[in-house]
Parts: sequence; C-alpha cells; structure tokens
Amino acid sequence: MLVQNGAGMMEDMETSAAACSEQQKLMDEVIKHLRRIADLSRETVLALEKRDDDRVRDLDHQVEQEIGRKERALGRLRQHREDHGC
Repeated sequence: MLVQNGAGMMEDMETSAAACSEQQKLMDEVIKHLRRIADLSRETVLALEKRDDDRVRDLDHQVEQEIGRKERALGRLRQHREDHGC
C-alpha cells in the first residue's frame, strides 16, 4: 500500500515503517553520544577542580573525539530525514 511521506512523496508503507525504525536507531545513536559528552564534561570539571592537568588533557581529547562522532551521527540522521521525509 502506498502512503504519502513527510516530504510529500509516495512510498510503500512497509518501506515507510522501516525508515521510521532507522530514524529511531539514528536518533538513539546521537543521544548516546550526547550523553557520553555530558559524562565526560562532568569528569573534566572534577579533574579541573583537583588540578589534575594530565586527566583534564585526556578528557578534553575524549570530548573532542566524541563530539566528532556525535556530529557524524547527527549528519546521518539529517540525511536520513531528508531522504525519507521522516
């Protein structure tokens, strides 16, 4: 059965349902990275308060890496929504 998606395009209902589950998977991935960034940020605050410069440097690097992973995941989510009208 054909249905109209959010982009105004007709697509098969089964494909549409699969697209939505893919969107949820992509959203979960972005959320996972955001939570990791928040955890790392809290750890960084504690390391700063303890004046543990080595730990701060390590955590800062981890935050930068995690932000990159979050950005790539967010890009995949945006592309999926653009492609499928989710």
